[in-house]
Amino acid sequence: MQADWITVYGLAADTEGVKQMQEISLGPSDLGLAPAPLICSDKWWKEIESGERPTHVVEGTISKVYWGSMGDWPEFKLAGETTTTWTRKGNGRRYVEGLRARLSWVEHPWKTPGKFAAAGDISQIVLSIEIEDSPLRSAAIAPGPGGQGYEMARRNGDAVHYLEFQTSDSADRAIGDLENTGLTTRKYGGDGMGSWFVAAWHSDASAAERWRSDLEQVAGRQGGRYDGGEIVEGTVWGPRTLE
Repeated sequence: MQADWITVYGLAADTEGVKQMQEISLGPSDLGLAPAPLICSDKWWKEIESGERPTHVVEGTISKVYWGSMGDWPEFKLAGETTTTWTRKGNGRRYVEGLRARLSWVEHPWKTPGKFAAAGDISQIVLSIEIEDSPLRSAAIAPGPGGQGYEMARRNGDAVHYLEFQTSDSADRAIGDLENTGLTTRKYGGDGMGSWFVAAWHSDASAAERWRSDLEQVAGRQGGRYDGGEIVEGTVWGPRTLE
């Protein structure tokens, strides 16, 4: 059966991430990518379009979704011809074990090849990530070292809901609708994700289903949609599916 793909990350739209990489490349330190050509410059994109800088594509099934480093770095394993490990870029909640995924990438040398052994000589720059469309979601709250991430999350509340919008203005209007509800809200997204999100927190986890119904209506009024939620260190749920 052919998968319906959702693009969860695109480098061309990741203006903030690209800006940071370019600044490091052009900076005085040994860190960062080689500046000739500068990543995401016109010359760099033309090399990709012409095939001078070949694009590689890996496709397979997400075999593992987890938090690397100190329990705070979102990673996943993609099982295809071989199993490879990647950062969960874009909407990290879309990465769910068992779903199909497709990722394209190109090579770009580091500014100082060989100086940092763990990094190798070449960086794999992700151009795009697509994932099979599904109502399933993964937790977005990182545990952090010793569970500190969960402790920090609980300062906002015991449960969080996610509302998805196509524009920043729509997300702002939804936050305005929620201004007097007692919910703690935060907007994020945009760069490289294709969507804007409002995270809405409340303290009583047992009230999650009631808030879910209310928030579905709020999202709908602003042209968005309710995208599920989670209990801190607990249950994760996605959007309702049509019967």
